[in-house]
Amino acid sequence: MQHCRICDSASLFSFQRGNIPLLRCSQCDTVQLATIPDEHELLQYYADEYELLDQSNKELTTTEIRRWSRLPEQLSLIHDIKKRKSPPAVIADIGCDRGYFLDEARRYGYTVFGIEPSNHAQKYTNAINIPVFSSLQESSLRPDIVVMWHSLEHTTNPLSTLQEIHSHLTDEGIIAIRVPDFGCVWSRLLQQHWVWFQPQNHNFHFSRTSLNFLLTKAGFHPYFVRSQRPNSFITMRSTRIAQSTFTRYTGTSLTAKEYLSPWYQFLTGIELFAIAKKI
Repeated sequence: MQHCRICDSASLFSFQRGNIPLLRCSQCDTVQLATIPDEHELLQYYADEYELLDQSNKELTTTEIRRWSRLPEQLSLIHDIKKRKSPPAVIADIGCDRGYFLDEARRYGYTVFGIEPSNHAQKYTNAINIPVFSSLQESSLRPDIVVMWHSLEHTTNPLSTLQEIHSHLTDEGIIAIRVPDFGCVWSRLLQQHWVWFQPQNHNFHFSRTSLNFLLTKAGFHPYFVRSQRPNSFITMRSTRIAQSTFTRYTGTSLTAKEYLSPWYQFLTGIELFAIAKKI
């Protein structure tokens, strides 16, 4: 009998989105894929194949547009972190991709390092001198702050992942998490067509109830768990400026889909944002 990987309950009921079989736990409200990939195969996939953006000439422009456009969200997160842990302090970003957030955080006096299995992303972070490892154990630094920006849903066992983070954090360290809000209205309306229903990448799906339960069970005290849009209006303005700037001065152009995609995500891609303290 299959058990929930968060609360170990056997009270799971099956349902489908499109042709994807899922399991929902009636005790903690976590939703997971009916079949979770093998850990080794998953790590190999992220190391060799998974890539948000490739590094062709056109896509390099798209990469830099993304870097510029995310700056308001990065500054907002730094503001939230500074209220609880001012520099000097160590930040670890798990699933750091190309290190955009870490690049900004170090300018504010934080010592930073990333955890990222993607070989493609590591090439980028190496070029800008951000240390990136495959796991927390590889770093000699103990983080005061851990950031997981849309990465927890990719893991094969969110509870053991957070428990491992808990053991590596300094006393009263904090964790900041953003994940798709599976319980939002757009998720229920669009079903398998929802922008963040990605069963090829996301093994788990969280509601406010399940994320709060998970953090508490892993030994954290949540300051808050809230549902929000993934981007602010300031971010959308930043995106538009980045698109205009890079397409003008690099001689590239964007397709209608590339131009409209951030707005579609802004409207429908509701997420959960939580900050919690180690106890």
